[in-house]
Amino acid sequence: MTEKLAECSAVTSGAHFYRGDLHIHSYGGSHEVKDAGVTSQAIIATVVAEDLDIIAIANDNEIFNVRAAMEAMSAAGLLVIPVVELSTPKSCM
Repeated sequence: MTEKLAECSAVTSGAHFYRGDLHIHSYGGSHEVKDAGVTSQAIIATVVAEDLDIIAIANDNEIFNVRAAMEAMSAAGLLVIPVVELSTPKSCM
């Protein structure tokens, strides 16, 4: 368990604020990202440089790059939440 995950899990009441970005896309995982440099490792390096505590890799319809982000975050002591944005057929809306 990472330090941030342990800290988040220990909060039982009240509020505690964390700096984070809960909507990050990565190259190969989202069709909008055209820059091949937006890898999981590059994202984690930026997160560390910006002093964030928690992030979510939220790719489109797949979990590509999430495992690499989870491995990179382990070394950095960050909390990474894996997220998948699912597309639904227009007939469901």
